[in-house]
Amino acid sequence: MSMANARAYGLSGDDMLAPAPVEQADAGSLILAVFILVYACLSPWLRDLGPAGIVPPAAATAALALIYARRYFQASLLVLAGLGTVLMALSWAGMMHSGLTLLFERDAIAQQGFYTVFLFLLVPACAHIWSQIARGAPGWRGLETIVLLLAVASMLSLVLFDMRITDGAGYGISQLINPDAIAAIILVRRFVLDEDRSWPVRFVIAVLLAATANSMQSVLALAVLIPLLVLPQFAKGIAAFVVFGLFVVAIGAQPFVRDIWWWDYNTGVRLLFWQDAWDRLIASGGAGVGFGTETIRPVYHVGIEEHVVSGLERTGYIHVAAHNAYVDAFYRMGVAGGLLVLGYIMVLSLKIIGPAREASAFDCWMVCVLAISMMVNVALASVGFVFGTGLMLGWLVYRLAQEDELDPDG
Repeated sequence: MSMANARAYGLSGDDMLAPAPVEQADAGSLILAVFILVYACLSPWLRDLGPAGIVPPAAATAALALIYARRYFQASLLVLAGLGTVLMALSWAGMMHSGLTLLFERDAIAQQGFYTVFLFLLVPACAHIWSQIARGAPGWRGLETIVLLLAVASMLSLVLFDMRITDGAGYGISQLINPDAIAAIILVRRFVLDEDRSWPVRFVIAVLLAATANSMQSVLALAVLIPLLVLPQFAKGIAAFVVFGLFVVAIGAQPFVRDIWWWDYNTGVRLLFWQDAWDRLIASGGAGVGFGTETIRPVYHVGIEEHVVSGLERTGYIHVAAHNAYVDAFYRMGVAGGLLVLGYIMVLSLKIIGPAREASAFDCWMVCVLAISMMVNVALASVGFVFGTGLMLGWLVYRLAQEDELDPDG
């Protein structure tokens, strides 16, 4: 893509954006964004507050979406909110799990189903945030800088206080929890895939981010930056390869789950989670098992060794998800809910990387990171991840809306 086209589509630095229809921006929306983004950065530290901790950012998200971001509402997410509400009610009444699961706790229903309702508000709110940052509305560029510093401070503090949710103790991007995802997104947007910066600087930063990543998923997400930098003309093809390659690998790996277990426990146990989820989806007749249930068997027998994954003795403990947002949606909400989530993400991604639209390297990278996180994380079903996922989805929704405005005949 030429520099002129990049400027027209806002695909490089913040100062290169072409004039777009002006959205309402005032101190109120900025303050609401502060509540959302600060909580997202500090979510690992605030999670012990339980429901009380999520009330302020959830209220701010609702206000921002309903007052300033209605233009970004997504019909598919409204349908998901309705379906999720119905299934949470049925789960509360004990009508979903039907004895197919070993654990069922009503207290976990809201936790596990929260995203089904919240995404309808979070995605447009995040799209509005990106629209204000990208067009340089007063105060928003400063907010992005402050949020970056806070996210980095939060993720480094997790290491210093030995609170990482992974086995790794490095200081790089880890499992794409909220602060890690936010730090990665802003660093890549402003320093790696910003065409205003010199190519050697961008390449060095990309290599450093990939080299210091602390998990297979973050290494993969950040390593994708290298081919995007070297071959930007093939950015869409690279994104398509990542998106569809993940499905091919995930499906193709199922027959080799025991070998993979011994090679890499973290990957192997995810494959076992997915197998269990599919087995119980089939046992439910495709209706799903609802919310408030556990997603994995307490004990796996792999080879000759017994591996205790979770125990019934852990009172009050319940697994959040199957570490695959698509599988988890099918598992809990049946074929209808699974297809709704899968279809929404895939259609959104394919619109970005499809041949009919312009797309920057950053757009394509966001598609890649979203695909990776959805495939191996509790990317939707955990408050610790959902804000980062919301920012990824919000960017894609914002970019599609922006491009439709610049080229209404599309």
